[in-house]
Amino acid sequence: MKNRLARVILGVITLILFTGIFFLSDSQHWPAHVTIGLTIILFVIINVGFTCLFWQSRKHYLNEEEEN
Repeated sequence: MKNRLARVILGVITLILFTGIFFLSDSQHWPAHVTIGLTIILFVIINVGFTCLFWQSRKHYLNEEEEN
């Protein structure tokens, strides 16, 4: 249950951050390569977060299998 809540929270934060990057880059007139670079970095960080959440849920499941 905690893992699902963390996924939802991470998803909402992701949406806010991606939208924020594009609004900020538009209002500050950043070059395209800066916006693309920040988007790629954010994409990698978010994917690492989702991978960690997946691994934690899988680890919990495997630990339960070993106990039984």
